Amino acid sequence: MTRTPEPSGTAPVRRLFIALTPQAAEADALHAYAAALPCRGGRQTARRNLHLTLAFLGDVAEARCAPLVDVLEVIPFEPFALSFDRVGAWQGGLVWVGCGQAPDALRRLVDAIRGQLDALGLPVERRPFRPHVTVWRRVRSTGRMVAPQLAWHCGGFALIASILAPDGPSYRTLARFPRDEPAIVRSGDHDDH
Repeated sequence: MTRTPEPSGTAPVRRLFIALTPQAAEADALHAYAAALPCRGGRQTARRNLHLTLAFLGDVAEARCAPLVDVLEVIPFEPFALSFDRVGAWQGGLVWVGCGQAPDALRRLVDAIRGQLDALGLPVERRPFRPHVTVWRRVRSTGRMVAPQLAWHCGGFALIASILAPDGPSYRTLARFPRDEPAIVRSGDHDDH
């Protein structure tokens, strides 16, 4: 893949990722499950920030957002359900919940997104896809964690901007797919996620 370099400090950029987001009741259930985990130290992911990353793009020039939306629009999407039945911790104190078996529809979606990003010259993750939702960060230690039995019903995916702050990131949904109306990708014109 040939990556098109981003302008250095001259053009506005956005820190972007593509993700699945839960419906309200699903977010409530996952947030409550995470709150009950025996995590010491760290910070629980805010309910409004729960998501499953399909692709992380990092800093992308504002001018490339509209072409990105255009290629994401053509990705075929079939609704599917996710079963979260795993919990674990990675180095750095990141606690996650995940899927023991990812649905084929999810794998096809990730492959299609990666293909479109590659065609645009945007960064593409080369590691195998491991579907998970981060529920805690910077945890010092955990006790015995019981796996969840939670489900999400996925009816689409979203292009999201991450705004970093000392008290944690906030996310703004720029576009949802599939969609029936034009995306809003102009600077300062965002829906809260």
